Amino acid sequence: MRLIIQAAALISVIQAWVMFMHERAVRCAGRPLIRYGPLFPREQERIQNLNYIYNCNDVEALWMLGMKRAPFARLVETFRGRGLLQDSINTSVEEQVGMFLHVVGHNQRFMFIHNTFRRSMETISRYFKQVLFAVGELRGEMIRRPSGQTPPKIRGSPRWYPYFKDYIGAIDGTHVTARVPRSQSAAYRGRKHYTSQNVLAAVDFDLKFTYVLAG
Repeated sequence: MRLIIQAAALISVIQAWVMFMHERAVRCAGRPLIRYGPLFPREQERIQNLNYIYNCNDVEALWMLGMKRAPFARLVETFRGRGLLQDSINTSVEEQVGMFLHVVGHNQRFMFIHNTFRRSMETISRYFKQVLFAVGELRGEMIRRPSGQTPPKIRGSPRWYPYFKDYIGAIDGTHVTARVPRSQSAAYRGRKHYTSQNVLAAVDFDLKFTYVLAG
């Protein structure tokens, strides 16, 4: 008797589900189908360009992104996993980071990124600021203070230790191009024939930056 009751209840549930799906199909039958138009040429170019960047080899990735594919993928997943960057309806985190790396890695203006990624200047500027903020949030992990101790490669070398036993790195300055309004150009004029900004940098014996001062 118990099995009969359970079977009857199951049949009732199935009948109710069939009726619900039938009513839903009837309601949807009168709705017009959504037909999507063809992609614009700029969207096709953008998709092809992104596929080329994501599927290229490590040598070409270094040329375009300044890093190999594996570190690029880990950086993207770090941003996405920690909620620092999110995929939007039109732009993935990979594309946001790719545009950012093109700007800072090749010293390119937004108008050139616009031609490469087929995005508006406003879109590029917005995502550049978001990725820049996300990079800053990782400063505690990526930027570490020097230990202040003599590096092992110096301490263990009879050739270098007597002369560099108290050295922790090297320091130097350089000029980088600065694009500023004409009213402020006088403050950026120096020995270069163009407006520039003086930058002081210190590196350790592994050629890693330990200090940067933009003057």
